[in-house]
Amino acid sequence: METDMIVGRPESGTKHDPYAYTTWLGHAKISEWVKFYQDGAGHYPHWYKEGQSLQSIPKPITQGISKIASSRKWLTRHNGSSTVHGAFGWYAAKITPGDDVTGMNYQWLHGTIGWGSDGSAPVELTRGFLMNLFTNPASAGCTRLENRAIAYLRHLLPVGTDIYRVYAMESKRSLALYQQRTSLWDYALLTDGAQKSNGLTADAKSLIEQSIPIIAGKNLIERGQYEVDQYPTPVALDYTYSASSGKSGDRYRINTGSAKKENRFKGYFLVDEGRLVNYQHPRNAKSPGPIRVSGLPDFKNSVPDFLATQGRHVPPEIRYK
Repeated sequence: METDMIVGRPESGTKHDPYAYTTWLGHAKISEWVKFYQDGAGHYPHWYKEGQSLQSIPKPITQGISKIASSRKWLTRHNGSSTVHGAFGWYAAKITPGDDVTGMNYQWLHGTIGWGSDGSAPVELTRGFLMNLFTNPASAGCTRLENRAIAYLRHLLPVGTDIYRVYAMESKRSLALYQQRTSLWDYALLTDGAQKSNGLTADAKSLIEQSIPIIAGKNLIERGQYEVDQYPTPVALDYTYSASSGKSGDRYRINTGSAKKENRFKGYFLVDEGRLVNYQHPRNAKSPGPIRVSGLPDFKNSVPDFLATQGRHVPPEIRYK
């Protein structure tokens, strides 16, 4: 599948590390799924908390006079400061190793604000000027997806699934075997399993097969369909967009300006095969820098054999201003 996402921001970090909130590269595994997660420090309240009234959940972002005006409902006061309600969304996948020494700096995969009916709008909103004017909803290194996408991955990926994070240009071998199509996934988000480790999925078919009640006004939060994009589309680096827009393909600006050749992108990710051609993790132009590599040792300095390939491929043309 393909879906848009938000990665960690390089614009702000900690006093000791200005790049602390970039997304780290490397190999990790899913250690736990949490439904309606709240961060340990309590900065971002649960999307839904066990026992909460369904009527108290902020309405979908796309309802109201405008997306921006409606999104303000998702801003809240929590522990004395302005924050975002439900910033971790419907599901969060914790990964291991998770620490900030040999692990992935506690950078989970998770959803975001908004409802499934909002589609990718909440992802775009967290990049917007007005939302960031009131609070900082951008990722601190976690991989943020729209809620339908993270719910779909919760359904597909069990605990123990390997996660490989790369920072690469995209290419393709051949798309002859693919058709321009999507598949439909039926979901039913229930209150059941809130805050539980490996809590209930939102896959409607499996819920029905398990005879789990789906009752509107009682335990059903939202029911709908997700159009899963299964057509692999290599996306070009496009420097007509700013890095912060999330559309340039180079969030950390490693291929721009006076960047040295050895610090730039190396190799390609083949979107139609899920394999890598001549790939190496980019280097930092300075230390500390935005590119960090950590996690399990097999992917720190080389590509595992099953992820590596060679041969001709067709990358899209890079676009410049």
